[in-house]
Amino acid sequence: MVLDEASGHFHSFNDQLLAHAVVGGVGGLYRSDGSAAGTHLVRGGRVIPFADFGGNLYSYEPSSQEPTSVLLRSDGSSYETAEVAELPGTWIVRSIALDGWLVFQLESPTGEPVLWRTDGTAPGTSLAYDLGGRGLIGSDARRLYFSPIDENIGSELWVGDAMMAPVLLKNIAPDGPQCAGDCFADGSVAIDELIVGVAIALGTRPIEACMAFDGDGSDRVEISELIAGVSNALAHCAASLAAS
Repeated sequence: MVLDEASGHFHSFNDQLLAHAVVGGVGGLYRSDGSAAGTHLVRGGRVIPFADFGGNLYSYEPSSQEPTSVLLRSDGSSYETAEVAELPGTWIVRSIALDGWLVFQLESPTGEPVLWRTDGTAPGTSLAYDLGGRGLIGSDARRLYFSPIDENIGSELWVGDAMMAPVLLKNIAPDGPQCAGDCFADGSVAIDELIVGVAIALGTRPIEACMAFDGDGSDRVEISELIAGVSNALAHCAASLAAS
């Protein structure tokens, strides 16, 4: 088995090596336990494994004609492979499992990084958001972390999740008076920010998604804080900050 080693297209899964390789002149995704007898073709073509999630192996097959790929899911026992969705790009840079999603950074046909998410189904596979020149660098139990790809435009740390686009980390808990609900520290409160506040209050989003709702530092969002956010959406933050 000749591995596609130069491009790093291999992945460890269920005590086997999954790799894009050539065996007997046939290229494809192979699995191997390290022996000739234990090496088997999973799917022919230029199939690139990149993640395991929910007991399945995920890979993608770039098109040779268009700047697109097919997202693939292989069962962890039989390795039966199914096509999940078409992706508008040919290179998955990094992937992370978070909050029931497999999120992955995809390079779009224009060369811009975007974040996609999937739950392993076609309806559950979609664009999460444009990364705006930032790259996915890691995660903790609840958050994704990003930094600018081009160091000439800065080196700040940004934080987001599988649903909410990243915000500058220093804006998560700004010093001084805060405008309740102003998640992006831009002097206004929009409808999507109010939705985030409600989600935090219900416990479906972490408080880090918008610390601007946590005016009393209790690590939760109260009804009074949601009402303050609605007031700021109607009257703008300037009046709120002037009164504080």
